[in-house]
Amino acid sequence: MGAVVQRILVRWRIVAVTILAIKLAIVLRSIPVSDLVNWARLASIALAYLKQGSLPPVSVVGVYGYMSVVLAPFLWLWTILPINHPPLSDGNYLYSNSTPAFFLNLLLKAPLFIADIAAGILVMKLVKMMSGSETKSRLAFLVWFANPFNIILINILGSVDVIPASILLFAIYLATTKRNFSSGVWLSIGGLLRIFPFLTFPFLLSSFRDKKLRSIAQLSLGFLTPIVIAIIALQVFRGGTLQTVTLIPTHQTWLLDFLGTGLAGENVKSAVVVVVLQLLVCMRFWKNPNCLHAVASSLLALFISSLAYGSDPNHFVWVTPLLTISFAINSKEVWFFLLTFVSATSILFEGGLPLVGKFVWGIFQGAMAIYLLKLNQENICKNPADSRAFSLRT
Repeated sequence: MGAVVQRILVRWRIVAVTILAIKLAIVLRSIPVSDLVNWARLASIALAYLKQGSLPPVSVVGVYGYMSVVLAPFLWLWTILPINHPPLSDGNYLYSNSTPAFFLNLLLKAPLFIADIAAGILVMKLVKMMSGSETKSRLAFLVWFANPFNIILINILGSVDVIPASILLFAIYLATTKRNFSSGVWLSIGGLLRIFPFLTFPFLLSSFRDKKLRSIAQLSLGFLTPIVIAIIALQVFRGGTLQTVTLIPTHQTWLLDFLGTGLAGENVKSAVVVVVLQLLVCMRFWKNPNCLHAVASSLLALFISSLAYGSDPNHFVWVTPLLTISFAINSKEVWFFLLTFVSATSILFEGGLPLVGKFVWGIFQGAMAIYLLKLNQENICKNPADSRAFSLRT
């Protein structure tokens, strides 16, 4: 590493606190944007039902119900502040520097701020476990925390995906420390908040193929437990029944699109094919599988092959910590790591320039494809006697 980087890593705590202060200043000066406002409206629906002692109906909130429940307490804090509380349907004040908008933005971004820090700590711990290097673990934390893409997406735009993404990262951490049941539980909780962790489960399970049947059973049982509890809770607290849960795709057709029914075109069908093929590759050809690479490959396969997900930078926050870990362990990845995140960040600013946007998006997709190819190459060709850099065992 360069001398400048070494000096930064020696003073990494000071740098981290400085970045934290910058992020807080950004949050305080920003205003709610469309996606965060949409989540605020969902949280208001959840809050109304929670006050009545019930969960928000599945028929109303769909797969976003439990995420809206997580955000509801923060919206409730906003409602009890001694300020005006215009309706959330009034965009005139939401997209302004008004006092209500300021506090709404601050409170709804509070859980994102916490999840951002938690993800950085988990990234640092995982790199320390994987490489045994304190220096690399510090680098991982700072790369995650100072990544402009993360700052824009989380601190300015308010992407709630960082909450379940950090939970997914926690599930990976638990799997690496052989707490298989707990790993399954948290993976499932992340899936109840956002759909992506459900996709990663079979890939995580594939990394257990050389383990005892007991480990596989623990992970599977842990994964199923929150799902069963969530369905029972819906029934008990009048949020819906198992039948209404199965009808969710009729209200949110993008789920059907993802399943490959052809409602959104051929690209969605190709996504299912690519994801299934990648799973088969992981199960059949990976010689020394580990859970972090397995999960990363599942998300990369989805985002590369599906316009429905890969074209939305918000979703890339799921793989950002995983690629950060990969980069921190192997600094030779610096060029396509930078290529990936420079192109991802550029997509956020390409409005009004469709040709430039398509070009940058193509670079971004290509960079993700390079990462996926690299993961496959390392796990197919890797000699188990190699260094411990990627030898996480569950």
